[in-house]
Amino acid sequence: MPPTRALLLLTMLLSRAASFLAPLAIRPNRLLPHFTCAPCALFSSSSDLEEKIKVKGDEIRQLKETGLSKSDLAPHITELLSLKSSLSTLSSPPPPPIVDPGQAELRQARVDKLKLIEEGGARPFDYSFDSNVSAEDLHSKFEGKLDSGEDDPEEFNVSIAGRIMVRRVFGKLAFFSLQDETGQIQLQFDKKLLNEADADAFKNLKAWTDSGDIIGVTGTMRRTDKGELTINCRTWNMLTKAILPLPDKFHGLTDVNKRYRQRHVDLIVNPDVKATFRARAMITSSIRRQLDERGYLEIETPVLQSTPGGAEAKVRPAVGNTIYYILGVTILAFYTNSSLVAAFRNLPQLAKHEPHPAHRDGAVP
Repeated sequence: MPPTRALLLLTMLLSRAASFLAPLAIRPNRLLPHFTCAPCALFSSSSDLEEKIKVKGDEIRQLKETGLSKSDLAPHITELLSLKSSLSTLSSPPPPPIVDPGQAELRQARVDKLKLIEEGGARPFDYSFDSNVSAEDLHSKFEGKLDSGEDDPEEFNVSIAGRIMVRRVFGKLAFFSLQDETGQIQLQFDKKLLNEADADAFKNLKAWTDSGDIIGVTGTMRRTDKGELTINCRTWNMLTKAILPLPDKFHGLTDVNKRYRQRHVDLIVNPDVKATFRARAMITSSIRRQLDERGYLEIETPVLQSTPGGAEAKVRPAVGNTIYYILGVTILAFYTNSSLVAAFRNLPQLAKHEPHPAHRDGAVP
């Protein structure tokens, strides 16, 4: 067959494969029931597989008697070992998932605290809390004010909510570091002051809270003897009980793979990442605003599509966890040209593709 004709035939086959897989990817339940593990697909029971191993073993012994060389026997031995491995997989149950015992104990301890909170008549996951200020606002408002050890003479009533990042308890006094969207502020809990509104408030604070919890507090401002701007709390409320602890406060989250797979944890413990997200959003917003002011009209187009396009278009498979879906990169000019034909002018397009760093380095297949 001439090379040109063979290439044309191969292109047609790939095109038909793409048209067949596309609807299955949209409704994966049509495809998934047909996927089973290799041993189950080939053999209905372990007895069938044992019979196959026996036959293969007899075949290898007969080949040895005929004087077959080791290199020629190698494929048969490899097949026999594969069958034995399949038998082991089929007959033995899957191993239980590996769970870090330390992590499991910490999680269980926090789950137990959920029950303590409910038994105490409080909600571990409250519905709402009214805040009137942010951490950044407080630092700006009291910058250069209040000497060390001085309380706010105006007694400005502060109401703020955030996540506990650091928790330190010293007998009848406790200091927390609270983080909201804008930054961190220190909280001071004095047993005598806190128990004025609720006799069990300080006891519950020590028993119920952990780092990572989201709480709401009210109080007034002061500076500690060391000069740290602090909220002297009068009341507190549990808003969200964290079931898992935060990463180690000294080492932080340094595993790149985990940082990208657990973006929420990365944003909590790494302020620079949050600043990058905010800066990117502001840059994109600024670009859009300037283009809008100049009369441009932004259009949305797909970045990936199931139909290959372009003069030298090639089908590139994108692999999912379970099924294969044939996707191709969109040629943005196709959609732009269609809009231009429809009498639209000045059409900017913002497209994004940021591959995982682990994918770029080959750490993740």
